[in-house]
Amino acid sequence: MMAIYHLSAKIFSRGNNHSAVAAAAYRSGEKLHDRRQDKTLDYTRKQRVHYAEIIVPEHAPEWAADRETLWNNVEAAEKRKDAQVAREIEVALPRELTGDAHALLVRDFVQNELVARGMVADISIHESIARDGETNPHAHILLTTREISGSGFGKKKREWNSVDTLKNWRERWADYSNRYLTEANTNTRIDHRSLEAQGVDRQPTKHLGKEATAIEKRQQLSNRGNNLRRAEHGNNLQAHKKRLQQPTKQPQRNDPEAPITPKTWRNSKRQEITYNKTKKPFGNQAAGQQSQQGLRSWINKQAVAVARIAGQARALAERAVNAKMALIRKYTRTQPGQSKTGDRERE
Repeated sequence: MMAIYHLSAKIFSRGNNHSAVAAAAYRSGEKLHDRRQDKTLDYTRKQRVHYAEIIVPEHAPEWAADRETLWNNVEAAEKRKDAQVAREIEVALPRELTGDAHALLVRDFVQNELVARGMVADISIHESIARDGETNPHAHILLTTREISGSGFGKKKREWNSVDTLKNWRERWADYSNRYLTEANTNTRIDHRSLEAQGVDRQPTKHLGKEATAIEKRQQLSNRGNNLRRAEHGNNLQAHKKRLQQPTKQPQRNDPEAPITPKTWRNSKRQEITYNKTKKPFGNQAAGQQSQQGLRSWINKQAVAVARIAGQARALAERAVNAKMALIRKYTRTQPGQSKTGDRERE
């Protein structure tokens, strides 16, 4: 069984009016002060933040483990108006794993694949509600774009932006997830390859995203939402066509355990005619006798059932008549000093 795979990466840039401090506050659900903009960002009311942690390299200074200090220093290290201040990797977490397993999976991947390269990683695990009504566990991994050392941030690592690096991260995430799914004794797996590479005849779907989700919640249609609905509709039609093309399973001939009904008796009769392949309209004599015996047996069972229902109906009718007669006797009973017709006795 294949689970949904999702890993995407994006860059936070001042050219797009992004702030690393604001991004960290929103994802962690905390209250942080942005010194560059002199603005306090309070997301402590944000719900469904199940886990938040900062993972730093061994040689990083102590202040790197403090969320507000870390991301303010990240902003201070950049001078350009269009500087890239942070990178984010968003991953979908398998529903088959528990919350503790989600945290261990993300920490294992981040420590070995990201922090080992010299990045500082700020992890936040959210659990929202998916479009199908089930939970949607996912993780936001906010990363520094500069390598950190004991003295602070150094130069930017441009190779972290390469396509090959992203492909490697996608493959490694699938490997880590499948390893944890195997340890959880589940048959579910994920695959980072495209549907075409997997040999799956299905239209690919694209993650709805934050902006499109907000538009859809306002009962409005978004372009990404329309594309997603078209793809899902096409996949549903294609799956329905495949089900129609599959051969239907025929009942076995002369199944002694199958209940005898008029429909099953007629089907068995047709199968016997086809199976015998004779010019006789009802097959051989033995098959005809067997079918007649089955029909007689079914008729006897139905007759017994009808008789039982008729008896119950008669009993209910008798009860109703008796109850009615009792009411009549009660209210027409002769009162003292009155005749049967209700007139007073004449002297």
